[in-house]
Parts: sequence; structure tokens; C-alpha cells
Amino acid sequence: MGKPLASSVGVCSICGKPLNAKGDCLACLLRTGLEETVVEPKPAVLVFGDFEVEQHADGSCWELGHGAIGVTYLAADKVLRRRVALKVIEVPPAARCSPAVRDRFLRAARGTTSRSRPNVAAV
Repeated sequence: MGKPLASSVGVCSICGKPLNAKGDCLACLLRTGLEETVVEPKPAVLVFGDFEVEQHADGSCWELGHGAIGVTYLAADKVLRRRVALKVIEVPPAARCSPAVRDRFLRAARGTTSRSRPNVAAV
């Protein structure tokens, strides 16, 4: 009697799945490829119109300060290509169309423009 005929499709010695034409186990390749590739999620970038909030090395937003009506961030003005201080107003969703909130914001903006000091940015 002769030798038994070799099977045209081999099986993986690790998982028992069929091998491809090159003799590789796709299931094991995918599994080990996923284990070796660790993808760190990229921190979300805050973007407000043409302004993108800068981030520290750890991915946290670069906060310059916060006050009664919002937070001020270090940001990049993508149109003028310069760094700016960006104040983001914290307004509850129900009050976003409120004339009182709008007036409060405009008072704060006008107050900032009327000051001329070395540590106050121009608006």
C-alpha cells in the first residue's frame, strides 16, 4: 500500500481552523495582529468655528482660566494663523436663545474692550 494522500487544505496546529493557500491561519494572524497593535484613542479636539482649542501633552484642553459665565482656553485661530484666548460661554441649553444671556455676554465683551492693560488681550 502507498502513502495516504495529503490533504489539499491543512489545519492550524494552534486553533484547528483551515489554512489559506500560503499555509497561514487567517484567524490566528488576525488575533495576534490585534493583540500586538494597541491603538490609543486620540483625545477629542474642541473646535468652535475657525478656532481649535490647544491641548497639553496629555490631551487635556489648555484652560487659561474660568469665570462666572465661561471658560477661557488657549486656541489657534485657523484663519489668521495665530494663537488666541478663546472664551467659551457656558449656557444651559434652555437659555441659549435668551436675550438676557446675550446681553450679559455683550456686557462682558464690551467691558474687556474698554480695558487696556498689559495682561488683558485685545478683543
